[in-house]
Amino acid sequence: IRVGPSLGYTWQSTEFRAERILEPGLQIYFRHSYLSYLNDYLIGYRVSVGYHYQFKQKFDVGARMDFSSHTNGDINGLIGFNFGLTL
Repeated sequence: IRVGPSLGYTWQSTEFRAERILEPGLQIYFRHSYLSYLNDYLIGYRVSVGYHYQFKQKFDVGARMDFSSHTNGDINGLIGFNFGLTL
């Protein structure tokens, strides 16, 4: 089990408005899109739980589950599995 702080940076762009405009002389529609940008630092925490098992001195299998939360309200989860070979 691991618990610790989490720091990051996010850059996002979203379309907040779009419109179709008819060009009278050409009889063609043009689409205008308006974008919004968010660039911000994130501070939060992460909790991670995992288990790894080694068998036959060369093989390794395991699983991990993470949960993290940040100041912008995002909550993220992750479940992962692994298989490894020792050389």
